[in-house]
Amino acid sequence: MTFLLLSAAQREARGFDNILINFFSSAVGIAGKVVVAVESQLQPLAQIFAASFQAGGPAIAKDLAGPLGDLAKSEFQGVQDNLSAIGRSTPENAVATAADAIKSAFGFGMSSAAVAALFEATFPEKLNVLNGVGPMLAKMAGFDEVVEQIRDPLYHNAFGKSAEYHYRSIFRPELPDEFDAVLWHGRGLLSDDQLKDIFKYSGLKLEYEDAFVQSGYRAVQPRALATAIQDTPFPRDEMRSLLKFNGYRPADIELMLHAFEGASTRNVRNQLPERGHHRGRAWHVDGGRGRLGAY
Repeated sequence: MTFLLLSAAQREARGFDNILINFFSSAVGIAGKVVVAVESQLQPLAQIFAASFQAGGPAIAKDLAGPLGDLAKSEFQGVQDNLSAIGRSTPENAVATAADAIKSAFGFGMSSAAVAALFEATFPEKLNVLNGVGPMLAKMAGFDEVVEQIRDPLYHNAFGKSAEYHYRSIFRPELPDEFDAVLWHGRGLLSDDQLKDIFKYSGLKLEYEDAFVQSGYRAVQPRALATAIQDTPFPRDEMRSLLKFNGYRPADIELMLHAFEGASTRNVRNQLPERGHHRGRAWHVDGGRGRLGAY
């Protein structure tokens, strides 16, 4: 293989590129011819194997599935029972619980390796179809997952969080939270362009931006405004929009509109009876609204 260490120019000068191309082309061609030549002999063998597998495979699988499944179930139940016996998880017992889990997972993983070694020692390598049990048990032991659960918070709090603060102070990558941004915008602390720039990187769909922006404004208290509406036409549509923005139920909105509108004419209704009757007609109250009726 010395020629592979030569430069491209040297190999080309010596014709090695053509040699390699010819070699691999010939190898592929020969392999194709071999497959065609032995196809007629391999096909009967494949059919015999398929027929035998269909005939005896289900019974063999059933005989193995029960004991191996019971083994996996027993091991999993043991892990669950050990963790359940510890009781409620708290910050005080978390490390000890993790240590017990690591111990269990490590022992389970090593026992799975022993199972694999036993199968390898008992059966010839090419017939050792049961060797797949070992890796399955090792996966179910979950040693990597258990270690990750305790290792990650340990490293993260030992130095990871502080390192994050350190690099944040250098690169300053953070944008305001969208909720804070619309609140600042509603109070006039951010311009429309600044808010749009934040939304551009937030990932919020465009059709929801306006609703989000409107939510940053403070709603006027309906009662405060209703007390200011006296002896003037009641702005029913505007008050309905105000109540809706305050988050009241539709049924409650109609009730409040009726009450507010009635309160807005209280002064008129209180004064008219004191003025007496006028040309045989008197002022009557009808559903919160004043009307003239026959006397």
